[in-house]
Amino acid sequence: MFVTRKALARRTFLRGAAPGHWEPKSSEPGFEFPFVFKPLERHRKNVVLTTGMWSSSAENPPGVTGAVHFVASAFLAGVKPKKTTGADVAVATTLDQILAQHIGQTNLLPSLQLAVEDPGSNSTNCGEGYSCIYTNTISWSSPTRPLPMEINPQVVFEKMFGSGGTAEERAPGSGETGPASGQRRSSAA
Repeated sequence: MFVTRKALARRTFLRGAAPGHWEPKSSEPGFEFPFVFKPLERHRKNVVLTTGMWSSSAENPPGVTGAVHFVASAFLAGVKPKKTTGADVAVATTLDQILAQHIGQTNLLPSLQLAVEDPGSNSTNCGEGYSCIYTNTISWSSPTRPLPMEINPQVVFEKMFGSGGTAEERAPGSGETGPASGQRRSSAA
């Protein structure tokens, strides 16, 4: 297929995702890694491939519409969000934040919430009676506290490593890392 347009339709892209290249043909020990994951095969002891997972929390309740408006929040929370357009949002503490509470506390940044596009939080109602906050974040530190997503790579870099120091101090092998040089080292949960 030769594509002449500069933009691909989402459906066209999804049809070309080749499911057979993502899923292992067997779940037995020593299975062959699928094509897409071949580069990870040398790390077999540290990699878990999962297939066939589905979050029923992302499905509409019977007779209710609007799942598209809460799938992001339901994804890691495991429960359906409260249907509201007001500030009384509620879902659940998400899995990433439960992990951050347990293993991220020794880091300066227990977790980072990253996004690749601006969720467009200019509206308070994203349709079907659900608050836009449900589509604007996937991380919740408590059932009523959504965490903002960061889309700017520079801001993320500065959160992780600081914005100070000279080019020489930031150069690999300089030995100048840590808070004293204006940089912070951290890992995200």
